[in-house]
Amino acid sequence: SSIGNLPAELLIDIFEKYSWSTPLAPLTLSFVCHMWHDIVYTSPRVWQLISLQDIRDHNVVAIEKLQRQTSIWLANSSPLPFNVTVDFQSHSQEQFLAIISILIGGLDRWKSCTFVRGKHKEVVDISGIVVVDEAVGLRSQSDEDGLDLEDSDDEDDDDDMDLEGKLPTFRRLRTGSIILNYPVPNLPLPSQINPMGITVLTITETGLSPPNPIRLLRFLTAFPEIETLTFDGHALEPDYDEDDVPPVVTLPKLYELTIGSTCSIRMILSHLVVPGLTRLYLQHLNTDAIIPNQPTGEDGDSEDEAHDYSQSPSSDHATGMGLRMLQKRSNPPLRVLDMDYSDLRTKDFLFCFDHFSLLREFRIVASDMSDKVIEMLAPYDGPSGRREIRLPYLKELELYHCQRVTGRAVVSALRERASFVDRSPIHPRMDHVSVVGCAEVLPEHNLTLSAIFGSRFHSS
Repeated sequence: SSIGNLPAELLIDIFEKYSWSTPLAPLTLSFVCHMWHDIVYTSPRVWQLISLQDIRDHNVVAIEKLQRQTSIWLANSSPLPFNVTVDFQSHSQEQFLAIISILIGGLDRWKSCTFVRGKHKEVVDISGIVVVDEAVGLRSQSDEDGLDLEDSDDEDDDDDMDLEGKLPTFRRLRTGSIILNYPVPNLPLPSQINPMGITVLTITETGLSPPNPIRLLRFLTAFPEIETLTFDGHALEPDYDEDDVPPVVTLPKLYELTIGSTCSIRMILSHLVVPGLTRLYLQHLNTDAIIPNQPTGEDGDSEDEAHDYSQSPSSDHATGMGLRMLQKRSNPPLRVLDMDYSDLRTKDFLFCFDHFSLLREFRIVASDMSDKVIEMLAPYDGPSGRREIRLPYLKELELYHCQRVTGRAVVSALRERASFVDRSPIHPRMDHVSVVGCAEVLPEHNLTLSAIFGSRFHSS
C-alpha cells in the first residue's frame, strides 16, 4: 500500500528515527507534501536532535545559518527535551559560542551535548540541571595565538595530538547552574551572541601573540548580566590600532572583579562602569617593562611627588590611573581590595584611601610601599581641624612581603589608629591584622603589635 495511507502515528515514529540519522531530516520531510509538512511541524519528537554538522559554506563558517537552524529546532521541539551534537570543523571553534547563546534559552529542556572533533568525542549529560534565576556560568578561554585543532574532515588523522581540554566541557555546580569551559582561537564578536543570562565569566589568555584589550572590552559588552568577572591575561605589550576607540562597558550587576597578569590594566579598568563593585582583586600586575601608550592630561598622570622607589614604576602608574578612572566613572562601594604582586605609587594609595572609604578589607603582597603609605592609616588633622582617619570602616589589614615598610612606621600608625578607634563610638575596631614576611618588621615590632591587638594580630 502507499506510504500515504499509513496512520500519522506510524509516520511520526518513522520520521523520528530518520531524524536521528540525518541532521536536516525534518526540513527534508516537510517538503514532500502538505500532509507530511503538517505532521512534521506538529510533532515535537521529530525535532529532538539538534545536529550542527554542516557548519561550513565554501570554507567560511555560516554562523547565521547555524543560528537559524538552532532556533527552528528549539521552537519546534518544545515542550519536549532535546539533544545537541556539534561536529567542529576548521575555524568553527570561536563561532560555537554564538550557537550556545541560543541553546542556553532552552537549558531546562537540554538533555545532552556531544562535541566531536575528528576522532575526539565528548558527551555531556546535561539532564537534571535546574536553572537558578536563569543564571548560567560561562568559562571562556581566549587563545590569542590561535588554537590548532585537528580537522574533523580528515579521516586519517592520528590521535597523537593532545586534544585534552580543547573541546568545550560542561561542569555542573551544586547551585544548579553550570560552567562551560570553552576554548576559542579568538573571542567572537558581541553582535553574534544572543543574551545568555551569564552571571560568571572567566577569560584566560594563552599563546604568544600580543593581546588586544579593545577586543576584550567589546566582547564584555555582550554580557551585561555578569556578577563575577575574572580575566587572566599574559603580560605582553598590547597590540591594537591607536585610532581604534575602546568601548565603555557597563556592567551594572558586577560585584566581584579579578584581573591578573596583563599590561592592559589601565585600559581595562578605565573603560568599565561598575557601580555595584564590592570586591576587587588585582593579581601579578607588577612588571619592570615600560608600558607604552599611557594617556596624559588626566588627574594624577604626573609623576609621583613622593619620589618613592619602585621596582615597577610603569605598571604602578598604569594600575593607579586605572583605579582613578574606575572610581571616577563608577564610584563603586568597594569593600575588599586585594593586591597580590600588584602595586601603586604613593599618590595613588592616598587617592584610594580617600575615595574608597567603605573599604573593609585591604590586603597587599610584595609591595614597594614606603612608610609614607602606612602612615596614611594613622589619624590626621582633617580640614575642620578635627582628628579623622582614612578608611574609617577598615576591619582587616594584611601586609605580606612588603620589604620597604619599617616596623617602626607600622607600629606607630596602627597604635594610633587602634587608640583612636577605641575612643570612637562610630568606627569599628580592626578584627584582623597580619604583617608577614616584611623584612624591616622585626620581632620586637611583632611583640608590640601583638600587645596592641592581642589574638587579632598574626605575624606568620
